[in-house]
Amino acid sequence: MLEQFNSDNPLELLFDYIRIRFPTDDVTLVSETILRLNLDYMIHEDFGYYSYPEHYHFGDIMILSSYDAVKGVLLELKRKGCRQFESCLLAQHRSWFDFFTDCLDVKGVFKRLDLAINDKIGILDIPELAE
Repeated sequence: MLEQFNSDNPLELLFDYIRIRFPTDDVTLVSETILRLNLDYMIHEDFGYYSYPEHYHFGDIMILSSYDAVKGVLLELKRKGCRQFESCLLAQHRSWFDFFTDCLDVKGVFKRLDLAINDKIGILDIPELAE
């Protein structure tokens, strides 16, 4: 499993930004069932973003919550949050595939998913790809 984090790989594909909305007002479900992180270890803030009234964060892993189940709970992992969550997945003996499957099992809606491709030896021809 560690070979996937080998910095000597000539071509590396990383999740760079993830935003998933869950159709629930149960922030514990998202934290403890989906992320498998204890909510008690997360910092709670009485303000949010994107019109959410509050959020929880563990490093750069952020869960925005609302008391409106229609609005749901929003998980946001920016670049550093993705790297931090990769460490959590490794410790949990899970993969990104396992995590995304868990998200789909509870009807998570993928709002945004960005990938970063690190080409260290020029395998990809950027002008050709742009064309």
